[in-house]
Amino acid sequence: GNVYAGSSDRVVKFDGNLNIISQTSVNFRVSDVEVSPAGEVIICGSTGTSSSPSRTGYIQSVALSPCNPVQLVCCDANICPAGPMCTTDPAITLTPSSPGGTFSGPGIVNPNTGLFDPAVAGPGQHTIVYTLPCGSDSIRIRVNLCNVPVEACRETNGDITASGGDGGPYTFQNPTYTQDCSNCFPPVPPIIPPCSQPPGCAVMVMSWTTFATGFTATPPPNVDTVRIIDGSGNELIITDINNMQPCDTLCDASIIPPADVIFCLYDNPVTLQAVNPGGTWSGPGVDPVSGNFDPAAAGPGQQLITYTLPCGDVDSLYLTVMPALDATFAYSASSYCINDPDPTPTITGKAGGTFSISPPGVIDNATGTVDLDLTGPGTYVVSYVVTDSAG
Repeated sequence: GNVYAGSSDRVVKFDGNLNIISQTSVNFRVSDVEVSPAGEVIICGSTGTSSSPSRTGYIQSVALSPCNPVQLVCCDANICPAGPMCTTDPAITLTPSSPGGTFSGPGIVNPNTGLFDPAVAGPGQHTIVYTLPCGSDSIRIRVNLCNVPVEACRETNGDITASGGDGGPYTFQNPTYTQDCSNCFPPVPPIIPPCSQPPGCAVMVMSWTTFATGFTATPPPNVDTVRIIDGSGNELIITDINNMQPCDTLCDASIIPPADVIFCLYDNPVTLQAVNPGGTWSGPGVDPVSGNFDPAAAGPGQQLITYTLPCGDVDSLYLTVMPALDATFAYSASSYCINDPDPTPTITGKAGGTFSISPPGVIDNATGTVDLDLTGPGTYVVSYVVTDSAG
């Protein structure tokens, strides 16, 4: 591109290497030069100097054949940070720096407004992308499984096993104490020993020190108080580990059978439960943390569902998902004369269903044959209902 500069009584046009291309003189001192969006070279200045008794100011355009200046376009797709959140928190609308883009990622229920629902996203770290025509940016939102109790038990060898909460892994901590002498006079040995004056100025400050992470931990010697924290911030403080519940009574992965173990493909999801919480679910259509079983996600067939506790106990059961039923049938025509032979439909779907007619007419409920004479003239709707073991 070219460069334009004011110099005393003229405007000079340079090329990219600062070689003079052309110049034009004016009758005043040029103080500023600007190339307008329309491609004009606009200059301003005045006659005389600051010590002159009078001065005349000028603003004018000069003919130097400029090109239109390049317009810089700023693409700012930044999203304001959000989270951490709980799965039970209400949905929030994410805020971008520039409007007009679209949002995508787990938990985004409205890509245009950026409405983010933590319940839809589920527990975990989720990447949300905001895309403008000129580019995109992303943020990560942490969703925690909050207010779910953490449980713990004592193994026969003295180890502590954690369960519950968000399913782990867990952080095991013990309290440590340090003396805080910030409110004490500076020591003046041997007259004023450290941390002694005024009396009672020194206090013991407790903090938590991590000694293990995972599902089972060996507590340090001479420790009787332990704090256990899961990844979502749920915590359990045990003040006497010697009186904890033995693990053999908390390691029961038995699955509590649901009210019905046979589902239609499009039945509503159900939440499975076990005797002891804190384990992991696995199998088609089941959420590994909540145990929510969705028949449509599992698909038709006999599905094996397994539940595993950190202590090693495992249980499983079969849930049967029936395929969607096909009740397709058809008559040879859509209208008949009253003296025509009584029509019988062809069933191409599941056999063994029940026929009915509305308004009331005379129909064989098993075969669908309509008695035209007894039914009489009119318009009728014939229905065919089939069922299976799931209803």
